[in-house]
Amino acid sequence: MMKQLLLVLQLFLVCSSVSAAEVNVFPYTEGFEMDFGAWTDSTSNDFDWSRNTGQTPSSGTGPIGAAESSWYIYTEASGNNPNQVAALEATFDISNLTSPMLSFYYHMYGSAMGELHIDVYDGSWTSIWQMVGQQQTWGDEDWIKVEVDLSAYTGSSNLLLRIRGVTGPNYTSDICVDKIRLFDNVPRVEVDPMNLTGSAATGKYINYNVTLTNKTGGDATFRVNYFNNPWSTIGPVITSVLADGQSEDMVIQVQIPSGTFSGDTSTSTVQFVSLDTAFTASASIVTRCSWQTWPFECETWDTFPNGWTNYAEGSTVFPWLGSGIGNPAPGLYHPAYTAMFINWFVSPAIDLTDTFPETLELMFDEFVIINEGYDYTGIFISTGSPDPTDGDFVELLELGSGSLNWTERKIDLTPYKGNNPIYIAFKYEGNNTHLPFIDNVCVRGTRRGINNSTLMPQISTIAVSGRVGPTFKGELNINGATGPDGPAERITAQVGFGGSGTSPDTSSDWFWYPITYTGVSNSNDVFSGAPVIDTEGTFDVAMRFMVGAAGWVYADLDGSANGYDPVNAGSLKVIPYTTPWSMFLPAIIGSGQYKRPVAKEALDGGHK
Repeated sequence: MMKQLLLVLQLFLVCSSVSAAEVNVFPYTEGFEMDFGAWTDSTSNDFDWSRNTGQTPSSGTGPIGAAESSWYIYTEASGNNPNQVAALEATFDISNLTSPMLSFYYHMYGSAMGELHIDVYDGSWTSIWQMVGQQQTWGDEDWIKVEVDLSAYTGSSNLLLRIRGVTGPNYTSDICVDKIRLFDNVPRVEVDPMNLTGSAATGKYINYNVTLTNKTGGDATFRVNYFNNPWSTIGPVITSVLADGQSEDMVIQVQIPSGTFSGDTSTSTVQFVSLDTAFTASASIVTRCSWQTWPFECETWDTFPNGWTNYAEGSTVFPWLGSGIGNPAPGLYHPAYTAMFINWFVSPAIDLTDTFPETLELMFDEFVIINEGYDYTGIFISTGSPDPTDGDFVELLELGSGSLNWTERKIDLTPYKGNNPIYIAFKYEGNNTHLPFIDNVCVRGTRRGINNSTLMPQISTIAVSGRVGPTFKGELNINGATGPDGPAERITAQVGFGGSGTSPDTSSDWFWYPITYTGVSNSNDVFSGAPVIDTEGTFDVAMRFMVGAAGWVYADLDGSANGYDPVNAGSLKVIPYTTPWSMFLPAIIGSGQYKRPVAKEALDGGHK
């Protein structure tokens, strides 16, 4: 009787630890970006796994960021050592997989590193993979990928897996796991990574590293095809002969075309096809024109560090990190490490020699959380070296000493206009004191370069729905740039139609159509266009112009210098399209119903 009770109790403990949702859709992936997904804490834990973004709280252990995206899981060893166990469990139905395989990435940096195990429950727990001791020597070293063969469990409809971490003798044993996959390891070709992102300035090249692995079961050669490439994409056209399991590293280069605006993006598809066409794989490359030249895009660190660089005053770098907190997320922050140090986070080179706009302003959002006090955080600028130890940086502003609300900061950069390059840097000093958070770093024009723009009077105020409408004209004036000196560069011009009495800069009910440069009128550039308008009704008409990315200037019949006023808007009535009656003549004639008109004189017998 006692043995039966113990057996029931054992089954209860095992079943109670099984995740609520069994996984039966493959390939299965988990990056812990939102939560733990199908993984639940074991009832036998000494402590639980945690989710984290950026670096783990303790210095001397853990990575500087995730293997993929922002979040990962780790064992917080501080206060949970030595030999303390944290385990996560998940259940899988792999009955339809012919060759099940588990893969994941791990990071085990720390001098007192413990153990990481993958266990399977098959009546009792069995460790099928393990790693013991430190595997990386610093937090910025790459995560390590591992594949675990599950073919011994093929056909299982209730496979219970466990990720088990055991801490070492002290706090420097944070074990980290990310990017879990469970898939059918059928013959295939594998591309890593499958999704690549990067950025560079206009006219520059960016190199992407791709690894192709042959897992087809035999020798294979692959042809490389490039599709959907709005920007020049250059790379190999054919691989060498790869044996089964062999990989080949290659470099694919994308050029950002001259004249591309900051923030523009290009998506390229790279496809790998075996010469017998039996196996294919592809990778997606998204390239962004970076904010190093005007017009600048706001830096939000959606991709971290995106060209920014950590520098230290001293032998040890306590880096600025990507943060899951932003305005909105993600953003930038500096942890409160238990050590006195000075660390800098420096931007890429920024070119301020462009002629637009007349004035420049640096803007960013920040807030600071106080831990055990406040030492110092500030923002600096250099017109010389990007290395703070060279002494070229000067302070622009000291940041706040504690606020739980995001605060927008604005700094005039007009005195630095004309410099190339400049560098922006955030500086942190502290010893387990405060945590600064930064987001939305922008360089903007505080004036928009446009002296005046005007909507010209219309020849016609009626258009037919779905047909080419009347021609709309407008004029733009910028000192030294338009008229005989023009046409002005980096101009975007549009004509718009909206509800009567509404303002185009505040209403979302306006429709906008591009217009183009068509000539000169005295000192003005002339823009015109005849759009096809599909919506019927009566509308106000306005034009708007923008230099680079400095912001829209709205023009009415009285010009933009006095501000937009709906009273001075143009007007347009769009009427339904009606098929002309003459279009029906052929059908009527063919039916025999059409009778040619006979002149009255003929009926009367001739001319009078």
